[in-house]
Amino acid sequence: MTRRDGVKVWPPRWTAGVQPAARWPTGEIGSLQEVSKPENLDSYLFLTIDYDGVQYFGIMHFDDPKFCEEMYILLQSKVGFSIQEIGDLDLFRTL
Repeated sequence: MTRRDGVKVWPPRWTAGVQPAARWPTGEIGSLQEVSKPENLDSYLFLTIDYDGVQYFGIMHFDDPKFCEEMYILLQSKVGFSIQEIGDLDLFRTL
């Protein structure tokens, strides 16, 4: 997924406060633990994953608030799944 400005939405960049940035993982790793959608940011999702026993956080920012809501509902149903499994979904058939 890529926004109109060319910024990739998926996979998110993973960050963690307990490790230096040089050790943050990249790509479709870990498993989805939580998805949240802040009330005041209608086109953002916050994701929490577990990877090797460490929690990492990622942000997804969409162009369209309606699509963001659809992705929120989809990702809520995928809590516990691996990020790779989620990335492999055929969204054309899913949404």
